[in-house]
Amino acid sequence: MKKSLLMIPAAALLLLTSCANDDPTLVQTWGMNAYNIITPVGEDAEAYAQNGSYAFENDVYASTVKVGVNNLIINNVPYKFTTSALATTGNGYAFQFSAPYIYLENGSQIQSFSGLVTSLINGPANLNIESIPGISGVSDFGRACAVTFEIPGVANVASFPREAYYTGSTSTTYPGGENKSTDIAYRVILDMEKSKALMVIYGAKFAEAMPKLTFILRDLDFKAVRGGYTLTGENLVPETADGSLYPNFAFDNIKFSTTNKNLTDASIEFSVAGRFTGSFKGSYLINTDKQ
Repeated sequence: MKKSLLMIPAAALLLLTSCANDDPTLVQTWGMNAYNIITPVGEDAEAYAQNGSYAFENDVYASTVKVGVNNLIINNVPYKFTTSALATTGNGYAFQFSAPYIYLENGSQIQSFSGLVTSLINGPANLNIESIPGISGVSDFGRACAVTFEIPGVANVASFPREAYYTGSTSTTYPGGENKSTDIAYRVILDMEKSKALMVIYGAKFAEAMPKLTFILRDLDFKAVRGGYTLTGENLVPETADGSLYPNFAFDNIKFSTTNKNLTDASIEFSVAGRFTGSFKGSYLINTDKQ
């Protein structure tokens, strides 16, 4: 039977042992930084975001994982716990897990605990994107975790990456025509301390006669909403990869919104120079159906 061996960086710890009955044991152990959206119970309660971290102990041959949740504080109450071994499903690059209930040592419980750990995420390699001087990503980029769970009577929690590349389909209309593209990529780098984000748009092409350009949009406003988050900006003059400006392609407005429960998918709406009106739908996960 094929087992799930997540292709992760060498920094992850691999433990290989052999029992007396020669049944092998292969355990991967690593930690991941992320952000969390906290959605408190009650329709009038405002959502908010905070730093988080997760630890994973993946027993490859047993097809199980123990998940550690750290740095989670809600209503001044810390929540730090490690699950029992949860069954995993997946392939050599990703695995999923879930449990209806997780019982904590203090007597409380977690409900609807589920998640995905994957290296099948968009990045410079599969998108054939070159680095831009002065723009650096986060150190743990290369894999992602999407963990969601409920603390009954308290809040729902969903993790999301500090950096991601979104691909999908972009549709643009302009006077006299329209354009559709699946080649445009949107890179998002979040700065939670400032509640800001930087977006790089690679291969921007809003009309048939327009060349493919790279746009850098700085200081988008981050806002947590119930079950997700948005990034917005108005009257933004994009920078080029060499630091000059594109005043002829000023963004009148742009709005990025997460669109699913585990925050892997997003939509973007934008207006550029009073001429182009665009929309995007996609994900930071690689579409394996197209491989």
